[in-house]
Amino acid sequence: MNGTCGSLQRGIWLLLVGLMLQGCASGTRPETGPQKAKQVTVEPAQPRGSGAGRPLGGLGKPVPTSPGKVTITTSARTYARGKVISAVIANGLDRTIYAEDSQSDCSIAVIERQEDASWQPITGCAERRPPVTVAIGASRGRMVLINPSSSNFAAVLGPSGVPDAGMYRLTFTYWFSDGQEPLVAHSSSFQIAS
Repeated sequence: MNGTCGSLQRGIWLLLVGLMLQGCASGTRPETGPQKAKQVTVEPAQPRGSGAGRPLGGLGKPVPTSPGKVTITTSARTYARGKVISAVIANGLDRTIYAEDSQSDCSIAVIERQEDASWQPITGCAERRPPVTVAIGASRGRMVLINPSSSNFAAVLGPSGVPDAGMYRLTFTYWFSDGQEPLVAHSSSFQIAS
């Protein structure tokens, strides 16, 4: 009888181990007793990018907006050469917008220099990773900081690595959902002085 009981125990043990392995293989785990309900925070789905399964950093902060517009407002009209350019991108639309980082200085905006009648982008992001999707909710915004002295610009600006004096603007490209044509917003022009 002792041998039969031992065989039965081994059989039950093998059955339990098999069920546990099957649960692991299917991505579920066997119930081990009462479970507490988990509170889940749902963030908007990301149409592209981060690989982390959600947009970077939530939806931004509440900021003053212009209803019906996406705006970029720089902190100054003139910056000394090599000084950090800061701006707020504000979403005055009634829904979340999405953009990708890895633009100028690895931000979500591109700095452009005016040359004759056209604008030439100065991109530069030395981080070796795929772009991350960033969301900006309705009536929210994000601050963008672009450091013209950053090593991110060394490859495109040469040894000096700093944009020359001239007229510049910031451009922000965004979309609402995957597959949609991107939309663009521009800041007012500003000067980088020597």
